[in-house]
Amino acid sequence: NRTDSIGLVIPDASEPAFAQMIRGVEDVATANGLTLLLATSHEDPGRELGVVRSLTERRVDGLILARCSASAPETLEILRSRTPPTVLLDRIFDDVDLDQVGTEGAQAMTSLVTHLRSAGRRRFLLLAGDTSVPTLRERRQGFISSFPLAELMHQEVAESDQTTVTATVNTAFSRKTRPTCVITSSTPLAAQALRALGDMGLSTPQDVAFATFDGFDHADLFSPQLTTVIQSTFEMGRCAARLLVEHISEDHEPIPARTVRLHHTLLLRASTEQWRPRASRKDC
Repeated sequence: NRTDSIGLVIPDASEPAFAQMIRGVEDVATANGLTLLLATSHEDPGRELGVVRSLTERRVDGLILARCSASAPETLEILRSRTPPTVLLDRIFDDVDLDQVGTEGAQAMTSLVTHLRSAGRRRFLLLAGDTSVPTLRERRQGFISSFPLAELMHQEVAESDQTTVTATVNTAFSRKTRPTCVITSSTPLAAQALRALGDMGLSTPQDVAFATFDGFDHADLFSPQLTTVIQSTFEMGRCAARLLVEHISEDHEPIPARTVRLHHTLLLRASTEQWRPRASRKDC
């Protein structure tokens, strides 16, 4: 009694990373003759439970879910029942035995920090966001593990959300010893941090280097262009949908749970270049 439809639940369809995941899921769904039903949770466990229930009652053939950081117990019961078949997207959890697709978050952060340290940056401010979200927690852990203990004490990790980023940046740059590099763990945090730095009259990379995860649409329009860790978000969506199609298509034997982690791409741009004063021009 198939309905030839699958459900996709994500926190925020407007965020560029999730928008690319939607495109990836839809690409595979369309190729397999499946209708995609999209819902958003807005990081609200109650809302997440409601949309998961609604999609289940609509008898979708499968479900792809980018979970809230703290799903309701009832949601976990539905997931563990494997009815309908479910694949978790973007955020890797240990409390359910399901297929999951994500990226190497800690490794990506380590690659970024290693490059910045080799370029001479020594004092970092990490705007880590809500680290109850596994993706952001992994990025924070990658940052911490990038430093010897003697250097780690000079770094600042702030679990700021979008409402507190400005205050965090103002406090950090009001000290005598300022950060020489700011890293943000998500696009929304980057937007707030760049605004806060601009309001303080600080420029990038002259006053402070700046790097972020995920990045913005039309990033080539930014000046300076931002160094960005790019996740394979489109391919993440495609991979999750392919795994789900396998479950939907299976006849008898269940498929053991798999965890797939995709690699990142580090795009080095002008926002982390070492600043050098321009040479003065001499009169002829």
